[in-house]
Amino acid sequence: MKDAEQVLRDSSLDDEAHNFAILFRRIERDSASIFRDLKIFQLGGPLYEDLVSVTKAYAFYRSDIGYFRGTHAMAATFLVNLSPFKSFVALANALNRPLPLAFLTKDPMAVHHSQFYLIVEIQILHTI
Repeated sequence: MKDAEQVLRDSSLDDEAHNFAILFRRIERDSASIFRDLKIFQLGGPLYEDLVSVTKAYAFYRSDIGYFRGTHAMAATFLVNLSPFKSFVALANALNRPLPLAFLTKDPMAVHHSQFYLIVEIQILHTI
């Protein structure tokens, strides 16, 4: 993640680099405001950098989706109990399931199909 940030600083801020710079600022701003009562995710807090890193990593991992407000909240929830690496894996596994992914990509047909298959799966589990 540090290499990507360095490239952004050193680049001539073309459109893509500029978009990433804006994305990084949004992630940093949103991360500093999550779970204020815990006082562990504010700027300078013990888990602030981990939260920013995990959130940025997911935004790069799913660059087709990018960052959306709320990703940092899920990452923070995982970070309370898990290492940064395990938090990233848990975040990716949670959001890359068919139904959440359908909502994130804003694909109404995928949402419909995912809901249908989820209901069928629940029905099958209840009959066993």
